[in-house]
Amino acid sequence: MVLLSINKLDGTQLKVDGEVKWTVPQLRDAIEQLHGILAIEQRLILKESELKDSQVLEDVLESPTSYDDINISLVRRPPEQAEWLHKVKACPFKVREMPDDLMYDREIVVAATSGLGRTLAFVPEDFQNDPEVVSSAITENGMALQHASKDLQADRDIVLQAVQNHGLALQFAAAELREAEDIVSAAIQQNGRALQFASEQFRDTKHIVLQALNQDGRSLEYASDGLRKDAEIIVAAVKQQGTAFKFAHPKLKANRDTVLAAVKVAGCALEFAAPLLREDREIVITAVKQYGSAIRHAAPCWHKDPYMVRLAGLSHLWPL
Repeated sequence: MVLLSINKLDGTQLKVDGEVKWTVPQLRDAIEQLHGILAIEQRLILKESELKDSQVLEDVLESPTSYDDINISLVRRPPEQAEWLHKVKACPFKVREMPDDLMYDREIVVAATSGLGRTLAFVPEDFQNDPEVVSSAITENGMALQHASKDLQADRDIVLQAVQNHGLALQFAAAELREAEDIVSAAIQQNGRALQFASEQFRDTKHIVLQALNQDGRSLEYASDGLRKDAEIIVAAVKQQGTAFKFAHPKLKANRDTVLAAVKVAGCALEFAAPLLREDREIVITAVKQYGSAIRHAAPCWHKDPYMVRLAGLSHLWPL
């Protein structure tokens, strides 16, 4: 137990018996219970830095020797500001209803954007060009980059933070950053389908496309025409997501070796093979061994074949 001295701006001092293990919200609650000052109205300051809800007292104190003399300053928020801060924390969309004189209240705006990134769309333009505010929004939802100013959509650090949170935010980055390999790489590692928003150069770069496929095989759809003819690329895509074979180049869908390699890792790829290859016994057997239901995509001549039906384990679905 430690004695906390809470200094008010009017010179009076409040005393609170507390614990250094307390979080800041616990301290606020204690002050409210003992002295009647609503927790939402309290701004607590220690050594010129405002305490944050995520902090624990012992982490912000310099050393155990300082526990005997803990002085914290209390600045009381005006009731209207406190009321709206409470509303916005409970429902960030309330920021759209704030009175004009509070629309530029930074603390309330950050409470809204950090609680729900999309609310960046409803705050004044000055805040949409404010790195701290935008950062709070994209930390909650990278797609909030859509509502940032053009200058911040061209800011490398902001864009990198956004795409690491949500790869598809790459679509809102400035064109020059969609040509930056570190930005594109971060985006596709978070969401392979972000490849569609990368520059044409990267959609034709094999190691970049492979990164995207490792995250989501369906990103094959956005690879260059040339890479969709590459057997290694196709197998990598199908291995991650069998139905990605849908996006292979037609030439490879008709290539026996490629189809065989694809169905070995994902039998469902048989659905997108050229019709002639869905009649191929070796290909169908390979596909069905890997995925019993692939028999549905084989040519009709195999649907009632006793061996194939037994192999698929679907005799109850495919009567002899």
